[in-house]
Amino acid sequence: MLVDARLRSLCTLSGPTIHELRGAANVIALHLQILAIEATDDDGVARRQKSLAAADDGRRRLFDIAETFVRAAAPLDTSPRAFDLARVMADVVAVARPYAAHRRVHLTLGAGASIAPALGRRDVVAQVLLDVVMALLDGLPTGGTLEVAVEAGVEHAAATLRPAEAGAAFDLALLARAESGMQWAGGTLRADDRVVVRMPVPPPGDSDES
Repeated sequence: MLVDARLRSLCTLSGPTIHELRGAANVIALHLQILAIEATDDDGVARRQKSLAAADDGRRRLFDIAETFVRAAAPLDTSPRAFDLARVMADVVAVARPYAAHRRVHLTLGAGASIAPALGRRDVVAQVLLDVVMALLDGLPTGGTLEVAVEAGVEHAAATLRPAEAGAAFDLALLARAESGMQWAGGTLRADDRVVVRMPVPPPGDSDES
């Protein structure tokens, strides 16, 4: 079931991700054309410098998108372990950004905890969070915003997903599956005006193995 969920997610994400990759590649190609024009004055030198910076930004964007998608397609590990919930949430947001752009909605990762130690089935947590993020993006209107944040705690680490628009509809069937998945992962999920995922903190001495 987890593998099926991952394959469905990757299938849905593939089109928007390819579109983002093409956009990054087009930026590089455009500025390479500008760089091919010999600079004959100070303005030309300045344009070349700007194009060099833009092409480099496009290169980084292209590799970031590709590497994020490839990591999401890696073999799944369902063994319980210590992991960093903040890192998992950041990866989920990164892989979902092209889909958010495709849906014309905003996906933001708040300035919460930079590290949030947790204990459980990391890859299950990642898939549940990805499923919920994509479902919430689907339910937002054009121009809407999904705000994501992670908090570290003494007993629990928590990830919060909150649609900025009041009255955003949640897919109850998906939330029921997500709640069941989080229980298997070793945590909890609840939903009211937002979705909150909580994972226990690992015992002292355990650390993120990834």
